[in-house]
Amino acid sequence: MISGHLKAAAFGTAIVHLASGSVVAQTGHRVEREFQGVAGSRRYAVWVPRDFDSRTERPLVVVLHGCLQNAADIARGTRFDERADEDGFLVLYPEQPAVVVPAKCWRWYDAAHQSRDSAGEPALLAALTQKVATDYHVDRTRVYVAGISAGGAMAVNILAAYPEIFAAGAAHSALPYRAAVGVAHALAAMRTGVIADSVMPERVLMASGSRREPRPLLVLNGGKDQVVAPRNGDALTRQWTVAVQEWLGQPLDSVVVDTTAGGRAARRVSYRASGRTWIEHWTILELGHAWSGGSSSGTYTDTAGPRATDLMAEFFGLRPRRR
Repeated sequence: MISGHLKAAAFGTAIVHLASGSVVAQTGHRVEREFQGVAGSRRYAVWVPRDFDSRTERPLVVVLHGCLQNAADIARGTRFDERADEDGFLVLYPEQPAVVVPAKCWRWYDAAHQSRDSAGEPALLAALTQKVATDYHVDRTRVYVAGISAGGAMAVNILAAYPEIFAAGAAHSALPYRAAVGVAHALAAMRTGVIADSVMPERVLMASGSRREPRPLLVLNGGKDQVVAPRNGDALTRQWTVAVQEWLGQPLDSVVVDTTAGGRAARRVSYRASGRTWIEHWTILELGHAWSGGSSSGTYTDTAGPRATDLMAEFFGLRPRRR
C-alpha cells in the first residue's frame, strides 16, 4: 500500500481509490519525501507510473545522479519517468545534498562508503531502497540500480555490497569497484584510468563479507570522455567478468557487435554463459562525459547516440530488446 503521505493533488494527478483499498494512478506523478535511517537521512523522489495499482507488484529502478546534479535534474535528463510510464515500473531518485558534499557527489571513492553493514552511503541507499519497495509494493526480485559518473560508481559499490537487494545494475561513465581510496586517488583514476592489476576482481565477491553471486552489469561509456577516462569502462568490465567467471567456475563467451544508433557509432560487447548475459559493455565512440541519448532539459546529457535509458530498461528486462 502507498503511504498516506502521498500528496497526489499537488502534482495534478488523478487517483482512483478502489473499494479494496488499493490505489490506481491515472497519470504518472512525482512524490518527494525525506528518508531517516540508521546510516543517515536523504531527500528522495519517487516517480509513480501511470496506471499504477497498489495491488500489483511493480519493478523498481534506483537512479543515482552525478556530481552537480540533483534528483529532478537527472530525471529530466535521462527521461526515466517517460520510460517508466511506458513500461510500468517505479523510479527512485535519491539525492545527495550540498551540505554533505558541496559538489553533491556520492562518495564512491571513500573507503567508508564502499562496503556493507556500515554507516556509509551504500547502507543508507540500500535501506532507502527497501523502504520504498515496502511503501509501493515492489516486486523484490526486480529491483535495479543505475547511475552516471559518481552516481554510476556508487551504483557499482551498492551492487557489489548488497547483491541480494538488486537483480542487476548499470553504470554510465563510471569506474570499477574500489577504484580509489581518497579524493586525490579518485581524481587520478578518473583522469588516467584504473590500471587493471590495481583493481582486484575478487573484491566484488567479498564486498558483503561472504561470497555472493555477482549481479549482471551493463557498462556504458563515451569514447571521448575527458572527465572519466574510457579505460575505466574497460577496467570495470574486466573486473566484473573475472568475478563472474570465478563465481561460475567457467569462462564467459563474448560477442562483439559494431552498430550505429542515434547517429553515433558504438561497439557492444556481450559476455554470456549458460544462455544468460552477465555483462554488456557499450562504448559510444564520439560521446563525451554525458548521458547518451538524453534530453537537453537536463545537465550532462547528449541527445545523440543510443538512448542509455532504453538500453538499461532492456538490459533489466523491463522492455523487449530491439536489437
